[in-house]
Amino acid sequence: MTDKGFRRRMRKLTPKLFEAMVGSLRLGLSVERAADLHGVRVASARAWLRVGERKTEAIYRDFADEVELGGRDLHIKNLEDLAANAPGKVAKQSRKFLNANAEMVAEVRAIVARIEARKNRTP
Repeated sequence: MTDKGFRRRMRKLTPKLFEAMVGSLRLGLSVERAADLHGVRVASARAWLRVGERKTEAIYRDFADEVELGGRDLHIKNLEDLAANAPGKVAKQSRKFLNANAEMVAEVRAIVARIEARKNRTP
């Protein structure tokens, strides 16, 4: 007998697991590596993304947004800090990168604003 057609249930994304996964994603890990690190089946993590893309439940929407961010917000913050505080050439190169990638920076800021707006609406 084969397991063809057998489907496991998706593991529920709890707030504690959400925080752990998001922490790993913000450090730049892929969804697959973060799932493996936290003992989650990759299929469950991908299912969370599909649910989040349908925008049905807040925790899954937030997860999908965090995956879309992929740690880029942290990199942008670091570059902005360097552009503002680093000496000479480092600051100039950081500003140059931020200016050259203004569209990506704007996209990341829009995602972050969307996440923050949802956080402020929920008790």
